[in-house]
Amino acid sequence: KTAEFGYNFPKRIAAKMGLESLRLYVNGNNLFSIDKLKILDPESNHGVGGYPTQRALTLGIQVGF
Repeated sequence: KTAEFGYNFPKRIAAKMGLESLRLYVNGNNLFSIDKLKILDPESNHGVGGYPTQRALTLGIQVGF
């Protein structure tokens, strides 16, 4: 349901940019579900006429000064 992948750059590369640390990451929520239901999201409380659960992807950069 949720996954995050990240890469921490070596400190020597971050130091060349004047940073203490540097990290790139991608995070995903509600990526997939495995079920036999064809007309209904198994995690939805809204029934057949409700809105589906949203899939979200987040890309980010984390820097330390």
